[in-house]
Amino acid sequence: MERKALVTGGSRGIGRAIAEALVARGYRVAIASRNPEEAAQSLGAVPLPTDLEKDDPKGLVKRALEALGGLHVLVHAAAVNVRKPALELSYEEWRRVLYSLRVLPPTS
Repeated sequence: MERKALVTGGSRGIGRAIAEALVARGYRVAIASRNPEEAAQSLGAVPLPTDLEKDDPKGLVKRALEALGGLHVLVHAAAVNVRKPALELSYEEWRRVLYSLRVLPPTS
């Protein structure tokens, strides 16, 4: 049985390395990121353009299910890159890093 995986943030960095490892192990992979085309083409993966700061994650999973014909693995490697030392991050920058990609639910 062909295993199928969705990797968010799969166009570079840790997400790209995970996507490469999954492809090497015979998985059919969908790469979700803002610009997935180049990485997906080089790996033989399915590109799923998305911006997790704005797009509905349920819609992304639905598109992955349709594109791959099922889903066995979800790797959430997408990240927000704020280029400054952690101790210099403002409260709003921390909130963007943690909440914008739906890693933690917003609190009321």
